[in-house]
Amino acid sequence: MTLKADLHNHSCFSPCGDLSMSPSVISRTARKRGLKLVALTDHNGALNTLAFAVTSARDGILPLFGLELETLEEVHLLAVFATPREALEFGQLMFRYLPKMPLDSVRFGDEAVVDADEQVLGLHEIWFGASLDLSLDEAAMMAKQGGALVIPAHVDRPVNSISSQLGFLPDGPFDAVEAIRPVGAALSGGLPVITGSDAHFPEHIGRRAFSMELPDSLTSALNLSLEAFYVKSWRFEPELETLDYKRFIESSVCREYPEEEAHAVFEAVRREGLPGAAAFPFS
Repeated sequence: MTLKADLHNHSCFSPCGDLSMSPSVISRTARKRGLKLVALTDHNGALNTLAFAVTSARDGILPLFGLELETLEEVHLLAVFATPREALEFGQLMFRYLPKMPLDSVRFGDEAVVDADEQVLGLHEIWFGASLDLSLDEAAMMAKQGGALVIPAHVDRPVNSISSQLGFLPDGPFDAVEAIRPVGAALSGGLPVITGSDAHFPEHIGRRAFSMELPDSLTSALNLSLEAFYVKSWRFEPELETLDYKRFIESSVCREYPEEEAHAVFEAVRREGLPGAAAFPFS
């Protein structure tokens, strides 16, 4: 099965993301634009993961869940997971390394945590746009140990990239690199090169999608499981109206998510999808 994928999208939780970028808008817009495999990758956090799991199941999207980390070198790094639980657990870990600077919402915008129906659960008061107290090597290794796909983001961009901060791709546990344009070996390291929309506004969703091939049996199984997951109407429990990672991780959404089928598709992405990805020209 050939499908369109986009592994780099920001919701309204990212301080630089537009408030219109609810998980509901992301999955609905992705469906309209022909995307099938979509990751949510907010800056240094994962608190809109549960909503994205529900809205993706509703809209027929195969979801992945991640974070866009900013390292001490100010390099951006995608850490993408198979399940909401894994992304939330990694987000909880990364929060330990985030400087606890108060958010200047006038300058950077709000960080809205929402449910699948776009109801605001809370506005975070810590700025998630800061650099983590982790080097690129440390962040990449921790993501890999957590089971993530590890992908340096927009490696050829003039800011917050491998190119701008280092000038070359160092050795690391990377599965691919994300680029805006075709890049040479100094930035790709011989790894698969994908594109990503880095969407912060609805009009950006799918603007730099790429294509990959995955076994139809695996994607169909996950589709069916997601349909069953959504039919159960697992919604945010009243006690989840908080910004605490622990309660999100213990939620019914995490308990009922079809992890076995999600991991089967995830491993196929790692083994087959990324190595055979077609990123240029943009589809």
